[in-house]
Amino acid sequence: MDTLKLKQALDESDQSLLCPETRDKAISFKITILQLLKHYKTGYEYVASLKKTEGNYKYKKAMSYDYFRALDYGSRSDTVNEHIYFRKAADTIQRFINNENSSVVDKEAYYDLFVTMKIFLGEKLLLRNKLDTLKRNYPNDAEFWAVLEDTFIFENQHSASPTFRKYN
Repeated sequence: MDTLKLKQALDESDQSLLCPETRDKAISFKITILQLLKHYKTGYEYVASLKKTEGNYKYKKAMSYDYFRALDYGSRSDTVNEHIYFRKAADTIQRFINNENSSVVDKEAYYDLFVTMKIFLGEKLLLRNKLDTLKRNYPNDAEFWAVLEDTFIFENQHSASPTFRKYN
């Protein structure tokens, strides 16, 4: 959390953005740094400037934008708009999951969803109900659901953060 080192890393990320081979990782890196520096407005402006095709997950751009907007409003004690943008981020992820039509569970998307839901809902019962439904629907992923349960139901939330910084 050394601000000087984070600012240096931000400068270095700009260099990596110029290289096609490192661009996606540099985008993720820059977004993470902006979040850690609490440069929320710069973060959502940067995310808005990205092309729709950048990054491997279609939901991440919209999720990242809404997440930065929520953090920006929250930093200004505007809890109404903070809640609205966290809700929009969760809805974006849920739409992605619903449209995926795959028998394979997208663990990163579900993790992002639970992080975001935990932030704006904060109510364990709703998270527990959703998790119980997922356990029934996807019993082959029991180990993953157990990790989500440990992370979000049993109060290990302090280490959870959205993976919008991971674009690959």
